[in-house]
Amino acid sequence: MILRRLADAIREQNWFTVFIEVLVVVVGIFIGLQVDDWSQYRQDRRDELLYLDRLHGEMMSAEKLSARLLKRRIERQQVAVELVDAVFGSSGSDSLSDLECQTISSMHFFNIAVSGLSAVDELTASGRMGILRNTELRAALGALKQAHEAVGTYIRIQNEVANDLTHLYPDLIRVEAYFDTSLGEIYSRVTCDLPGMRKNQAFLNDFSNNADVYDAYVRDGVAPWAGQMQRVHELLDRNLGLQQPAEEHRIE
Repeated sequence: MILRRLADAIREQNWFTVFIEVLVVVVGIFIGLQVDDWSQYRQDRRDELLYLDRLHGEMMSAEKLSARLLKRRIERQQVAVELVDAVFGSSGSDSLSDLECQTISSMHFFNIAVSGLSAVDELTASGRMGILRNTELRAALGALKQAHEAVGTYIRIQNEVANDLTHLYPDLIRVEAYFDTSLGEIYSRVTCDLPGMRKNQAFLNDFSNNADVYDAYVRDGVAPWAGQMQRVHELLDRNLGLQQPAEEHRIE
């Protein structure tokens, strides 16, 4: 109808009518685009809230899965640093504590639940990461994805270069499994022959390799990933208006 009136006005050289009809068309298109943009904005805000809730839930699950082994890996790395002096005689001690002995026997363990966030993968694959308006959160999620990939690479590589000292040196490290009724878990009781270790150069070489590998695994892989997990969790809490206990999720 509008096109017919416009064509008639042009034939009649009624330029005022032409102007009005063109203006109506332009205004109609502009209003239509504005309505579409407003509708898309509202949909994006709904989706943003859904994804923030989902990301928070996935983060809680990922932290719960990794919490136990994460704590142990970081503690063992700190013990390993002190072990270097103890094994090589710099500490002045002629014996190892139970924890130090257990650390020697487990420095080839790199397993830990390093869970990804499927919501991040979906947003990235669909090109909709921009619906998360907080630029700091978007950057933190990108950094977390990189840290996740890095720790996975560390686990794969370190498993190939670490030595199972309990298998290679059974005369120096004795392991006895037992069931801890208080914890409901099977644990290992480990005894170490420190004087024998100091006299065995092959052991010292393999121990030094393990200490270096385990330190790099935690310092450059696990700790940065855990710290980025903590950072993302804090930002999600802030965006969702949640209060996080100060001591929770803290990685030193």
